[in-house]
Amino acid sequence: MVEIMKLTKRKGFNFFRSYYDVYNELTIKDKLIFIDALLDRQFLGIKPTKLKGMSKFAYISQTNSIDSQVKGYEDKTKTRLDGRLYIKGENTPYVPPTDGVKLPPTLQEEEKGEEKEQYVIPTEEEFMLYLKNDRLKDDPERYKLIRRPLMDKYQAWVAGGWIDGKGNKIKNWKSKACHQLTYIK
Repeated sequence: MVEIMKLTKRKGFNFFRSYYDVYNELTIKDKLIFIDALLDRQFLGIKPTKLKGMSKFAYISQTNSIDSQVKGYEDKTKTRLDGRLYIKGENTPYVPPTDGVKLPPTLQEEEKGEEKEQYVIPTEEEFMLYLKNDRLKDDPERYKLIRRPLMDKYQAWVAGGWIDGKGNKIKNWKSKACHQLTYIK
């Protein structure tokens, strides 16, 4: 038997716990149908049209997050997974028959929204202690020399709404602080 490899531009996607939970409720036959539909949609952009029974129900229950991921990938890369010409905003997701009823966000969509908003802003003391004790503990003289510029950088980020010089939200302040050490002489 000769296997034909399906070509795709996409290298990966988030496999949410809810996909796995729904998958585990299915029979072996429906598991295969569901996972094939999920993978074909995520990697090839193919919207399932012939699902039936529990595999259809399982897929419909995850449609919002599946289509959001596909749309996000296509918008970010400005390419369509299904090979058609990319036109921003044209990609309309598969909408299951719900008679116009707006479905509430799925659990993973709520969790994803919570993750995005969690930016930790350390105190100035915590910021400076991290650099002094973790990054410059072997070089106390250098710490003394660059202490003031580091404090100024911290205060500028706080005053700017915890946004860096490029206009991006600071998500990992420890990484950002360490990066500053390479620029401060």
